[in-house]
Amino acid sequence: MNRPEPSRRAAFLFALAPLLLFLILGGALVGDFGPTWDCAIGEYPHGEQYLAFLLSGDRAYLDFPPPAKPATFRQPHLDYASIDWLSWPQAYPCAALLSALSCRVLWSGLGLVPALQAHNLVVVLCASLLLFLITAWSAARFGRVAAGGAAAALMLCPRFFADSFNNLKDVPEALLYVAALLLAYAGLRGGKLRLWAATGVLTGLALAQKPNALFIPAHGFLLYACLNALRLLGRRPLLPFPWRGLLLAAPLFLAAYFAVSPMLWTDTWTRLLEHFGFILLVGTEAGADALDGVRHFFWTTPPAILLLALIGLFSRRASADERCLLVLGVVVPVGRTALPGMSNFDGVRHFIEFMPFLSLLAGLGLAAVLSAALAAPPLRARGKAARLGATLALFGAFFAFPAAQVIATHPYGICYFNVFAGGLSGAQARGLPEATDYWCHSYWRGLDWIAEHGAAQAGVIVPVAEHVARVAAPLKLRRGIALCDPHATLPPPVLYVMYATRQGWYDPLARSLEAEGTPWREVRVQGAPILKIHEIRDAGAIAAALRLWAEYRAYVRVGLWLFDHARGGEGILKNAARLGREETLRQLGPLLGAEVAGDLDLAVAYALRQP
Repeated sequence: MNRPEPSRRAAFLFALAPLLLFLILGGALVGDFGPTWDCAIGEYPHGEQYLAFLLSGDRAYLDFPPPAKPATFRQPHLDYASIDWLSWPQAYPCAALLSALSCRVLWSGLGLVPALQAHNLVVVLCASLLLFLITAWSAARFGRVAAGGAAAALMLCPRFFADSFNNLKDVPEALLYVAALLLAYAGLRGGKLRLWAATGVLTGLALAQKPNALFIPAHGFLLYACLNALRLLGRRPLLPFPWRGLLLAAPLFLAAYFAVSPMLWTDTWTRLLEHFGFILLVGTEAGADALDGVRHFFWTTPPAILLLALIGLFSRRASADERCLLVLGVVVPVGRTALPGMSNFDGVRHFIEFMPFLSLLAGLGLAAVLSAALAAPPLRARGKAARLGATLALFGAFFAFPAAQVIATHPYGICYFNVFAGGLSGAQARGLPEATDYWCHSYWRGLDWIAEHGAAQAGVIVPVAEHVARVAAPLKLRRGIALCDPHATLPPPVLYVMYATRQGWYDPLARSLEAEGTPWREVRVQGAPILKIHEIRDAGAIAAALRLWAEYRAYVRVGLWLFDHARGGEGILKNAARLGREETLRQLGPLLGAEVAGDLDLAVAYALRQP
């Protein structure tokens, strides 16, 4: 096996380059990214409440949603007061706490960066650390070319690059998941107990970040079995089962998990049952297509990186054990989406931890191609300049197109589809629900357009994921322009309707505008629309649009509340046309909580017009 002598110090120093590069790049570009669908109602507000509780010890900060005692912010800040939050089992605390702390220090304390950027710099830091981790690990084992190739492959996957700026859920989880697996691998091969201690801590933090961590033990046991299968084939001594390491890791796992989960510090057993009941409910919702995740793996990874990873799979630069680790690192996260009862949505973000392992394989593939090129007669007798030129040429040949795609899709790389899917246009033609800005962070730019080019006095309606725009509005909209209040009686002189092209979430207003209207502005990625803004100036059309939007919005809010709090009540609402207005109001009125009681009239008005 042809491989360099490992040097931890040299690998560490070499890996500082991608870490520093991405930190600088992330700091420069993080302002291009807005809040996302999930973080706006989950990690951002819950993290603020967790931090306020830790700083004060006041349990009222954890009585949510809505909070009995909301955290206070230095303005201008994201606005959480007018939106419905996710329930606490849906908002994981690990990175959320770091994000709130970052905002408290960098914005509220020092005023160095605006509030949202301060929250999201935690994601940039996690992505940078992940780049550092795989580069250092690869450099110590496979050499600098393979390590540089691995870093480039990960950084130039458009989906990973885009997620590295505002995905507070999946990028930190990928860092913790990958680090835990690499430590477990070292522990299985005879590492010291401190490796297992670190594995337990990282797995606990990973579980406090996302339930993907529940697969780390299964992934580790499968790795152990496969490593021993290789030893049986090679007639080598088997690896002993790491009883002592696991006995040390288990309590440290629990300690780390609880240390960053303040919502579990009181009424622990009840809350644990509620939390894991929710995880099991979501994790076992049967998806429409068991191969959805596998197809998205092929559709959203740049083909050049897939090719390099395939070559790296056969590289003799890595040992059989190392290749086993990397292959399982790709196969387990992708393959678990195809297990019976598993569901997948939003492309590949829910199993993004496969990307670092795939990138490590791609780095091996690049090193193998370069070795073959340098061994060819035209280059074999040349000097260092020719060898350096060949190295740079190969980097360019494999990574120039992925880099161009990262630039072309910025800051909407989560919409990227490769040539196998026909680009984003081809993915939309297939009817894929995530073939758009599925997290609605494009509202960040849409609100800018309305503020910069809209009428002096105007209202804004957001039919899809309104909460994302409502959270961001204080940071973007100028005086005279505001998001519409569904209960307002005075219509604005000009109305803007903005929505991401996530058609499964369209309301009747968005569907009618999509069919009949010409957008005032739109965002396109790979030639396909992901955001549309319509401008309405006719007074009658404005009144009709406002009414339709307000009624449908109220109908959905009341229906969801009834489903969660008064099962059977949603059936009354759906049968309003048969029951009549007065009877529907009489039956539903006593069932509703104060937070949705004001929506009842509008909700019933919409229900009465349904067949």
